[in-house]
Amino acid sequence: MSTRGCAKGAHHSDDWAATAATDFQKKNSLSGLKAANEESMYNLTIHFGPNAVAWSFLFKNEEKARSIFNNVVFAIEKEGSIGGVITDDYGQSAVIAGGNIHGVLLEDTELGTEARILRGLDQARGQSRAQKRAASDPELQQMLRNQGPSVITPFTNGGFRQ
Repeated sequence: MSTRGCAKGAHHSDDWAATAATDFQKKNSLSGLKAANEESMYNLTIHFGPNAVAWSFLFKNEEKARSIFNNVVFAIEKEGSIGGVITDDYGQSAVIAGGNIHGVLLEDTELGTEARILRGLDQARGQSRAQKRAASDPELQQMLRNQGPSVITPFTNGGFRQ
């Protein structure tokens, strides 16, 4: 482990990227925030029928969800029946004809939530950068100066003008 030649000194080493990644995960991750009694959930969504109706099934066990997912994929490939009733861990049961299935999605809901959070953070960073660039853009600055402040002034009769 060598130190980089920077003003920060010896504590700034080549493994800074690993440390930064770990810190990012701690700050921006669901890991560690999950309650001790909370379990991972697996959402299996099947799109079927002439109008692509979507039904979702929730499972506590990944192996059970993956087994049903594989059966649905097999049914799509062979245009056959799923092979019985699909029953999730929360009381939903269904039978879906294999020839009508258009697609299937298996999602680890905890990782899906993590992905939505990271997309939101990325969007916020992009908006922040766009606002900074807009603030330094001469054309936009001129437009804002010409526009003047937007003020709503009440008329004496109770109406408003701008």
